Amino acid sequence: MTTDQRAVAKRINKLRAEIAHHRYLYHVLNRQEISDEALDSLKHELKELEDAYPSLITEQSPTQRVAGAVQSGFQKVTHNTRMLSIEDAFLREDVAQWLERLANRYDVKNPELFCEVKMDGLAVALRYQNGALILAVTRGTGEVGEDVTHNARAIQAIPLTLRQPTADDLSALSKAGVSNEALAMLRDVSRLSVEVRGEVYMPKDAFEAMNVREKKEGREGFANPRNVAAGTMRQLDPQVAANRALRYFGYALVTDIGLATHEAQHMVMQTIGIPVNPLSKRTRVLDDVEAFYDKLIHKRDALNYWTDGVVININDMRTFGALGVAGKAPRGALAWKYPAQEATTTLRDVSWSVGRTGVVTPVAELEPVTIGGTVVRHASLHNDDEIKRLGVRVGDTVIIQKAGDIIPKVTRVLEKLRTGNEKKIRPPEVCPICGTTLVTHPGEVALMCDSRDCYARLRQRIIYAVSKQGFDINGLGERTVDQLLEEGLIHNISSIFQLTEDELRNLDGFGDVSAKKLHNEIQKHKRISLPRFLTAIGIPHVGSETALRMAEAFGSLDALMRADKEALMEVDDVGEVVAQSVVEFFKRSHVRANIADFRKNGGEILSHKRRTGRLQDKTFVLTGTLKHMTRVEAKAAIEALGGSVSGSVSRKTDYVVVGEQPGSKADEAVRLDVTTLNEREFFAMIGADLSHI
Repeated sequence: MTTDQRAVAKRINKLRAEIAHHRYLYHVLNRQEISDEALDSLKHELKELEDAYPSLITEQSPTQRVAGAVQSGFQKVTHNTRMLSIEDAFLREDVAQWLERLANRYDVKNPELFCEVKMDGLAVALRYQNGALILAVTRGTGEVGEDVTHNARAIQAIPLTLRQPTADDLSALSKAGVSNEALAMLRDVSRLSVEVRGEVYMPKDAFEAMNVREKKEGREGFANPRNVAAGTMRQLDPQVAANRALRYFGYALVTDIGLATHEAQHMVMQTIGIPVNPLSKRTRVLDDVEAFYDKLIHKRDALNYWTDGVVININDMRTFGALGVAGKAPRGALAWKYPAQEATTTLRDVSWSVGRTGVVTPVAELEPVTIGGTVVRHASLHNDDEIKRLGVRVGDTVIIQKAGDIIPKVTRVLEKLRTGNEKKIRPPEVCPICGTTLVTHPGEVALMCDSRDCYARLRQRIIYAVSKQGFDINGLGERTVDQLLEEGLIHNISSIFQLTEDELRNLDGFGDVSAKKLHNEIQKHKRISLPRFLTAIGIPHVGSETALRMAEAFGSLDALMRADKEALMEVDDVGEVVAQSVVEFFKRSHVRANIADFRKNGGEILSHKRRTGRLQDKTFVLTGTLKHMTRVEAKAAIEALGGSVSGSVSRKTDYVVVGEQPGSKADEAVRLDVTTLNEREFFAMIGADLSHI
């Protein structure tokens, strides 16, 4: 490198550092030291120097945020740990019950809490390796998301490289109680590898300005900033993201670097250059949480972003981890949603929709009305009993309620506004699609179409089967399914895999390339895991979690199909209703024929390997605190040896591990005569080191 090049390289490095400093001030600390024009001038100088000396360009340079060609598609990425959803609450009583449940069931009493603004955007995980951004992934299914790194790089609020904390920063973190372990890692972020999770969102003012531009150019504009943020992150061209003023707030640093609290995670994220919401607050009692919630409701409209509630976290990360997960949500967090949004409109008609299990549901057809930035044309009426309870009629003025992402529903009729021309709603006697006489099964209120040939039922079953929960076939959407059914090209799930390129090419909107692409996608999914297959085929009362438990219990589809009701009820969380449903489902001749047809045409249902080890088929319950192992570590050790961990004691439980200050589970174990183990006995069983006990 010549003397001139060294001087240029030095200038380039100084410009990059200065630009990064001002990015941190603006996006993280929400303040400016220089004008936007001055910052643009620095960026322009950097760009000119890099153009003149291309060998000095690095991937993490601010000029390279939007670099490279337009993407050809989105790659699937498996999350290192699941991106979980959060259980919803709508009332103070719901939050109180959650706290009470933590105290009574899990012995977590009077925990310190950390309250955050629940952003209404798109959840995105950022992975940094040796301080540099290498991957951005959407939540997706929670287990598998899409690689949107090209768009994340285009968002100015997301640092391409982590900020190096100053000595003063580290001193402040130390005084705030951040561990020495974490401080040691933060002394050199060029060696730090972490994953941050947060929300991509569009500020309200940016959204409004964009819609003004859209309408000036003769376009309709966008419904709300949440949809814009989500849609932008799914653009193949990163220039789209660069042109839209998206922002990012981190809410969790999921890599364990020795941080004791959720609050500490926020402090560290901010220090290394990740924006965090400044309104977050540590609290302890429910009254303080409610005060935070009420304050946020009152200032909600003045905030420059959409928010739909407050997230309440157990602040202590060890306790949070020990509480584990219930379904798809951590037990240590709760989302207290804002009151539902409401509007009035006219109920124009009622249509009756046939779902994939044959349930016939009334759907209110409404005069279009805007609620929370979205236009609502339909709302749920649930069933005929709900229609009678509301006393609703066609032509009524009704109140529509929309809470978060819940489907809008009719909550009330304004009877004083009736004209006398309203018409009573009468449930159909026959299926609106296939004409089969509808029935109501004993003990249930729903109308049912029991015809297995019902078009609507078949349509819903196929759409569900090819969705992300089932076969996950990209490109096979509702419009394409409708065409295939109308043309008689498919008649059950297995027939999808017999489609040819020629048949697809003849559909509206398809050509040589798109037909080949969809055909390849279909063929690629002929091999399917047992849990996914059980979800896809639409067994009544069986969702993805139950499907997984049955797959683990029986290992293969054939074994499950042979199982009787009693054997099924031995599976965790499978009760009498679910067991009876599974038995009856597999007894049906057309179900067996369809499965055989799927296999005949090259379909393969992969056996589910059971976890093996000396604790295979043994069920454990953990209670109290272990001195030398966290609850998470104990659970992992049990599962690694083939055992499973349950949250409650029953006659199916083999062992209850009792630590210090155990809860009621220890008493329940004695009552049910279940074997209990102290920490030494448990360590001996799993083969752990006993020398320090």
